[in-house]
Amino acid sequence: MPPVELDPAVESRILTADNFQEPDRVPIWDYLDNRATLEHFAPGETDPLTVAGIKVIFHSDGYLMPIMGDLLAAAIGGLNPIEPIAGMDIAVLKEKYYGRLVLVGGLDCSQVLPLGSVQEVEEATVSILRTAGPGGGLFIGSSSEITPSTPLENALAFYRTVHERGRYPIQ
Repeated sequence: MPPVELDPAVESRILTADNFQEPDRVPIWDYLDNRATLEHFAPGETDPLTVAGIKVIFHSDGYLMPIMGDLLAAAIGGLNPIEPIAGMDIAVLKEKYYGRLVLVGGLDCSQVLPLGSVQEVEEATVSILRTAGPGGGLFIGSSSEITPSTPLENALAFYRTVHERGRYPIQ
């Protein structure tokens, strides 16, 4: 089995959004000092989309809790991915931001999906559904890409569990 690499954003706790369309609009967060600077990502920047009824789903790997206030001020409507290994707790996010954010992701794709048993994948999936599913606002998925090192049985267990247990009302 190929080794599973740790996400550089988790290792360094420094995260840059290098996949933005415009190089002069790159937000930079410095987690080492527990400060957040949102360069060129100002409150209200998403207003034209929000007014049109479009939810802006903000994508960033890593631990975002120190800058959640800034992200909400920028009127994001969702967060992707919810990365447990980086410290993002879907239960905390659901409790604090219910009704304000769509939570996308949640199932750890660095440990649980590639290295866990089918039963562990099922249990983790059910836990996410029960924790973040009630009342809506959950778009369950993996915490990033499902890598080639993920056993097919685990990917199918995730899909099957969501299909069987992810219908409203969530029990």
